[in-house]
Amino acid sequence: MAKKKQKTFDGPVETVEEFLARGGKITYCKPMARTEEEDISYSWKPKRGRKKKEDVPKEVDDLGV
Repeated sequence: MAKKKQKTFDGPVETVEEFLARGGKITYCKPMARTEEEDISYSWKPKRGRKKKEDVPKEVDDLGV
């Protein structure tokens, strides 16, 4: 079985100290705490599949026959 390649991230890496130095705050939550449904401003929805092609009969040219 082939081994999976490890993904490397070449973007900026910020440490906790840098985050706190620029004014960031760490939020401590109680264990097993959940956000109320009305406080969530977004929700993930799966993408819809492709639209089904409508079966429209093609028009036949009348050649005067």
